[in-house]
Amino acid sequence: MIDKLVSEIEKALENDLYFVALNTAMILPDVCGKAEYPTLGTETRYKQWLDTFMFNKERKYNTPTPDLNSKMLYDLRCSLLHSGNPNVNKKFVDKFTLKIHKDNGIYTDGASATEHIDGTFETSYTVDVRGLCFHLCTFAADYYETNKCKFNFINYNLFDADEYMAKLKIKTDN
Repeated sequence: MIDKLVSEIEKALENDLYFVALNTAMILPDVCGKAEYPTLGTETRYKQWLDTFMFNKERKYNTPTPDLNSKMLYDLRCSLLHSGNPNVNKKFVDKFTLKIHKDNGIYTDGASATEHIDGTFETSYTVDVRGLCFHLCTFAADYYETNKCKFNFINYNLFDADEYMAKLKIKTDN
């Protein structure tokens, strides 16, 4: 299932379907988290899978500059999938921006914190959609490749009628 999702995310990006790609990519930690932590709740397993397999640890800095982390990604996932709003809660960052662009192989996120005269900070974070999709796909595909046995909870039937008809046509042409 993961390989099929990754393939479709890549196709969406090839066709500049950024929100289709991002929505689909955001469920990859859900699926992998279910495989790794089947008894945990959705939010816990989502964040724990990201921290363990993508971020490798909870990052903490002594600076107000925001960083992309499991909490922010889970918030983005919920906002995007449940409300169609590609934004994150102000508790993570004051200004959140998604960056889309044609594929040039260069993925860059950006973070800043501006200190005001009164000592308060205004934070901003820009996420490169292609880069985020690339990273989620890469880590999920790697995880899936080494842990296929944990995905026994996925049970579905998919009948590709086009593929079937193409094979049937080949057989009848001979």
